[in-house]
Amino acid sequence: AMQDTLQHLVSDTINRHDSNKFLYILNQIDTTAREDNPEEVIAAWQRALAQKGLTAGRFYTIYNSEASVPIDDEALRKRFESKRDADLADIYSRMHQVEVERDYRIVGSLEKVARAIEERHVPYLRELLDRWRAKVVLGDALLFGGIATAAIGGSIWADWWDGMRFVPPWLDMVKGHPLISGVLGVIALVILISLHFSIRRGAARACTRGLLRELPEGMQRESILRAFARSTRPIRSMFSKNPAGWGRGARRRITKVLADANGYVQELNDRFTNPSGPGVQEVPEASEEPTMLADSDTGAAADAVANSPVVALNSEGSAEAVTRRNEHLG
Repeated sequence: AMQDTLQHLVSDTINRHDSNKFLYILNQIDTTAREDNPEEVIAAWQRALAQKGLTAGRFYTIYNSEASVPIDDEALRKRFESKRDADLADIYSRMHQVEVERDYRIVGSLEKVARAIEERHVPYLRELLDRWRAKVVLGDALLFGGIATAAIGGSIWADWWDGMRFVPPWLDMVKGHPLISGVLGVIALVILISLHFSIRRGAARACTRGLLRELPEGMQRESILRAFARSTRPIRSMFSKNPAGWGRGARRRITKVLADANGYVQELNDRFTNPSGPGVQEVPEASEEPTMLADSDTGAAADAVANSPVVALNSEGSAEAVTRRNEHLG
């Protein structure tokens, strides 16, 4: 039964990014009272979890006193009850901290995203735009330089020069028909501009391929790709130093988000930290920390721990998983 439990609950759990945030609760621990071996049961579960590659932290041991195995030895019963009450108190305390930690986590996430935009994403986009700009300049120089060289070489070969004067045989005809010469000039200009924007697109594709190799898959890469595509649109000058959308207004908004986040953290500290004793501590890092409590038969504790996989590790070797919904973990 233990192996079935591990396969059903733990094998998939280990792949979660928050697998180290689970609480493991051994229910019906009263069944170990006859042999007085709860430590051996806990050790067996810890070894089994370790074999699956999941290192569990503390195990909580509880049982339902109304449906428990009779414990005749008064001292033993008090020891089991004391341990159960202490663990239940810790579980309830953890449940009460969920909303507080969620507030800290949201504020921390806002600050983390704002700092990432300002300190990592924008500098990376600037570097990417510099690379793109260098490729465009090089492409333009090679293409238009080649066209100019070919034109000059062809005119020399055709003997259209009189010393330093350009005198092709069709020059008088062009001067005599200014409308035709204007149309031809516009056509030539359109062709040159089209070639330039073709080089821009080619350079952008080359930089995009490099970006795909440099950055791992994920939302961050997709966001940078969209920002780079927006910054290399034809309507934007290739000499713009900053990515599209990153100006004084954007910097002011980032600064305001950081200032507001610091203010919210201070407000949370004032609300939830008890200076005279143990209290809720500030969570400095912005990391996902969904709380997962394990329980199967503890009434209010099971009802309050919702929207998270509930792992009930039965001390006799059986288990079940329940998923409930609760807005406190939203």
